[in-house]
Amino acid sequence: MSIEASQSGEGAFENPYRLPFSKDQLPEEYIVCYADRFHEKLDAEGIDETPLEKKIDGVSRNVFGGYGNPGHFSELFERTDNLQYVDEMYDELLEQTDKPIHSFSREKRIRMASVISESLGTTLRGMPYNTDKDFFEKTNVARRFISGPKIGVARSQNIEDNALAKVFFCMPIFQYGNYGVNMQTSEKAQEYLKSKINGKKIVLFGGGSSIQDLVYDDENFQPEMIVNVDPHEIFVHGDTSTPNPYARVKALAEDVDIQSKLEEYNCEQVDEIWASFSVPYYIRDPDKIRQMFENAKSLLAPGGTLRIYPFNIAMIGGASLIPTDIGTINLNEERFKAVHDTVLSINDDIEFNVALVNTSGIPGSATLLIQRVTALA
Repeated sequence: MSIEASQSGEGAFENPYRLPFSKDQLPEEYIVCYADRFHEKLDAEGIDETPLEKKIDGVSRNVFGGYGNPGHFSELFERTDNLQYVDEMYDELLEQTDKPIHSFSREKRIRMASVISESLGTTLRGMPYNTDKDFFEKTNVARRFISGPKIGVARSQNIEDNALAKVFFCMPIFQYGNYGVNMQTSEKAQEYLKSKINGKKIVLFGGGSSIQDLVYDDENFQPEMIVNVDPHEIFVHGDTSTPNPYARVKALAEDVDIQSKLEEYNCEQVDEIWASFSVPYYIRDPDKIRQMFENAKSLLAPGGTLRIYPFNIAMIGGASLIPTDIGTINLNEERFKAVHDTVLSINDDIEFNVALVNTSGIPGSATLLIQRVTALA
């Protein structure tokens, strides 16, 4: 189940797995909730879909497949002759596309406040602040959009299990080629994912050279613009000319003037902001953590969503930290507090909806979603 998802209205459809979409849900919560319900039904019916139902942080670890074996949500249905139900799920989501996005109820916000505190409280420990170049490349700089082999790597090696379509949209879509998406899933799933990308303005916070497959795949995806806010001299595939509109702004996500820096690309307000192993993960200054969130709020257009993976901060000092390093310990605590308090404050703001989902089941690997609503009433 999503870390916090509405369960109201169960049993209202003939489909035994389907849940009605709730105004107190984000689409990503709905997908994870739906997948979990399917697993629970299989478990109740004695159907072995191993490994299942290993609960971590209240989430089924293998709802979407384990490491090195990216899960195909539609395959779970296909193997049990229930493939039509995944299409019904995406139909439900596609029906929500043009509907107003309402502010979450007060009850949901109260529940989310507890979930935020519990999740971040358990993720803070043991995550080293590592600036080693090899480590950085493994986590952020070359992350794909669609699950598949890393660029230039044999198909059977180094599968990117936590590609951004999975951790940001709960879409475990897989492909084998370096470029050109061969999406191994239902047409409805493809249609839904394209609806989240095509015609959208997307800003990456510290994107490195990630999502090369998305930038080069103009056959399946046509975003209006992708702007990578990154201080490093990194270009997608070593080239500034790409099939999909792409630009790099040499800046930091926490710069106070970031909005003006994006004016050149008509991105003062955008539909999507993505941050994967970048911010607030590596920001050292608590004030800059708060500024980054303020920047994101200002940049989000109505209906726009900020997606941060993982909802965590890297511990400065990591495992080598000793109790006498009081200054570093205090700094980590201040960074933690800056993230915690800022997200709780946004959760209290009726102009935004906040949710957490976890597609890996690993503590500390939840995705934070912050969406600007379009209807307050």
